[in-house]
Amino acid sequence: LRQRRRDHMQAIADAASLAGLDPRASALLDADGHRLWGRADLRLPLGFRPADIAEQGDAPPARIDRFGGLWVVHAPAGAPRDVLLRVLGPLPPAAFLAGTWVELSSRHADILYLLSRSTGGMTADELAQELYGDSGNPLTVRVEMHRIRAILGDRIASAPYRFVVPVGTDADAILALVAQGRVLDAVDRYTGQLLPRSDSLAVELLRAELNQAVRWAVLRAGGPALDRWCAGPVGNSDAEALTARLSR
Repeated sequence: LRQRRRDHMQAIADAASLAGLDPRASALLDADGHRLWGRADLRLPLGFRPADIAEQGDAPPARIDRFGGLWVVHAPAGAPRDVLLRVLGPLPPAAFLAGTWVELSSRHADILYLLSRSTGGMTADELAQELYGDSGNPLTVRVEMHRIRAILGDRIASAPYRFVVPVGTDADAILALVAQGRVLDAVDRYTGQLLPRSDSLAVELLRAELNQAVRWAVLRAGGPALDRWCAGPVGNSDAEALTARLSR
């Protein structure tokens, strides 16, 4: 069965190549929307109906075409290749790619967030140390990076591992608001802890760093920012802030 599936997938890849499809700009999906070949960040739209193809009319470029019994989905012309990472709770971590949120595993989110914070990239050894401590195995990281690159494609380079496109995170946006003195806006957008399921020491330190940056800004600002912080999902257990609020 495995051999038959491998042969089937190879036949699909060969057919796509003969048709001149570019795996960096298109993807083949079955009728249920499962990707069989090509870019991992391309999906059938929610609620997609085969009749939608006919309704496209002559609007160029068509995003979805029939390909035998499959669908071929093309990246929109000029689609941005930037990456936005959602790393704050309570929603699961995800990457926004070519107009679509792609959910990430906790470990993949850890890796991508660490890479987003690194200007020069990180080796497998460095990531293993940051993620697992002294027991970390670079081979484990390489396996995970192989899976990540199946999702992000050539947005991630190797040797060292790094983003080669602009990348941002919702955590970065919070820090930017604090730096601009927009403390109330920062509190409103601080929807949950940074990667709350992560047990990586490096991520735990970054989580504490973000928490302290917002917390100190709130305690200095007082007023509505302090009220929102004490009522919010992150600051509602902050004893010092709650005391400051009651003592006003």
